[in-house]
Amino acid sequence: RLPFPRELPAGHALFGILLITLAGAAIRLDVTRGLSLDEIRNVDAAGVSFGTLITHLIHGGVYAPLDPVLLWLVVHVFGAGDTAVRVPGEVAGILTIPALAWLGGEMFDRQTALVVGALGAVSPILVWYSQEASPYALVALFGTLAATGAVRTIRRGAIQDWALYTVAAALVVWSDWSGIFIVAATEVVLLGVAIERRADRPALSRFVASWAVASLAL
Repeated sequence: RLPFPRELPAGHALFGILLITLAGAAIRLDVTRGLSLDEIRNVDAAGVSFGTLITHLIHGGVYAPLDPVLLWLVVHVFGAGDTAVRVPGEVAGILTIPALAWLGGEMFDRQTALVVGALGAVSPILVWYSQEASPYALVALFGTLAATGAVRTIRRGAIQDWALYTVAAALVVWSDWSGIFIVAATEVVLLGVAIERRADRPALSRFVASWAVASLAL
């Protein structure tokens, strides 16, 4: 039993999520450690020309492209200081907090949204990833958005819901190859929904058609 009602007014919930996000941002911006060896290697790789970076990504095959490209932009605009190179991770980590709240609200209610957002704000692993010049904060953000999009496609199935799922799923894979496992999990869930709806032919046809287009785009 929590000290506020189950059905919170929308304005109260949004204000609570804003406060939680600000608190999570303050935690994430309080970085006291220097760059790790992996971060230094990532920053050094971003010091080349853009064409050279793309060539390395194409022929190396080790890293997904989104984080190296973002890091390249940061290094060439703001420099290679410790604070600057961690900007993509910090921004993604801060945005993950309201994204988690959105997912909790979509699956349950506004009360759950606040609880999930609060847990995300203080989660040690999410805070750690947010303070690194690495792709893992991007994976957390886009993976959460992909899951949210999947929930919305199941419950509503509007064009914007499928678009959210498709774009977020693509970005989570572009952030890190491990994102493939998140996409595979959501695809399995969508397959399960299609099987559940097999008795309702019109609903099944609409769902499968939208899913096919989204999967092809992905």
